[in-house]
Amino acid sequence: MTKSYGEKLKDPRWQKKRLEILERDGWECTNCGTKDVELHVHHLKYNGNPWDAKNEDLQTLCKDCHAIAKNLIEIKNNISNMIMQFSLKELHIFQNLLDRICLYNNRRDVLIHLSDSLENIRIVRFAGFMGDLCKRVGVIEQGDE
Repeated sequence: MTKSYGEKLKDPRWQKKRLEILERDGWECTNCGTKDVELHVHHLKYNGNPWDAKNEDLQTLCKDCHAIAKNLIEIKNNISNMIMQFSLKELHIFQNLLDRICLYNNRRDVLIHLSDSLENIRIVRFAGFMGDLCKRVGVIEQGDE
């Protein structure tokens, strides 16, 4: 009988590996540095059973940072699925927008430019989709759109 993922997390092999990672990371979130909260061990890559992961593919995150990490994975998967439907011209436009975001790193004017430019790509629904996801992970506040 195959164990569920939740059952695998109770396995002594995972519990041992989890404690090794928490010790390695000094019992603090590797993202925000918080210590006095619930800590999780996050898989950067999945390859079979949780305890089979390489140590470099595991990191200690607080509950909040772990939730954000999970949302970002979901966002990445959703964006990947949408990009698969883009034409070559749209991919070029999207790549230019991503380059601008990377260049200006979280500047609001670049996000506004991204939103405006996305309207030129035949998928207006994508701009709404991105806005909803940004709100969900806290990149923009509810009243800022």
